[in-house]
Amino acid sequence: MALTACITSPLAAETNSAARVQAMSKLPDWSGVWIATGTHKTLDPSGKPPPYNDEWRKKYVAQRKEKHWSKQDSLERTCVAGVPRLLGSQYPFVFVITPEEVLIHYAHREVRHIYTDGRDHPPVDELWPNAWGMSIGHWEGQTLVISTVSTQPDLWIDSTGAKLSAQVEIIERISAINEWHLKNDITINDPESLSKPWKFTRYYRRTLGTDIEDEQCNFSAIKKAQ
Repeated sequence: MALTACITSPLAAETNSAARVQAMSKLPDWSGVWIATGTHKTLDPSGKPPPYNDEWRKKYVAQRKEKHWSKQDSLERTCVAGVPRLLGSQYPFVFVITPEEVLIHYAHREVRHIYTDGRDHPPVDELWPNAWGMSIGHWEGQTLVISTVSTQPDLWIDSTGAKLSAQVEIIERISAINEWHLKNDITINDPESLSKPWKFTRYYRRTLGTDIEDEQCNFSAIKKAQ
């Protein structure tokens, strides 16, 4: 009986396969290469800085008054953009969409893993900050809803030197406007650094290309900057 129970019957395998095919058929076709439109200098395409509280605003202003402050850019020093900077970066990207996970692969050799298998975020004591954070998502029709936590607070979120704290949660709602354009409605909550939720929309355009080339990091530039 135990041996029999461990063997998946052909009928069960066929049923599981059919269910997965059906689940795949409900997912959108976001194939091809995409790139963010608008400015890449600031995360918010309007050019506005984050709605910092007084303490963080003073730190942001003071940093930009330092001599050669722009050379402190974490992207130039580490070759890592991370999240949320990637949401408005100049790097082309592609989607790999399955029922269990969405991968977003950027030409800068960075990959986001967004788990859509129904899991929740791990407990706080099981998280550790990293460049891309921990992302879980779900589909509301053809809209991908993403929640990202546990990002790395020392990384710049854009080229102005803006940063966010380790308490940040980034919520995205990505959906198609038409065959050639996507929009990403973004809400950033950070009780430590922001005076209110930060809301803006980034747009992405499908290019004529079908694949991306990984861009080599300029390690000589990084060594010079250090």
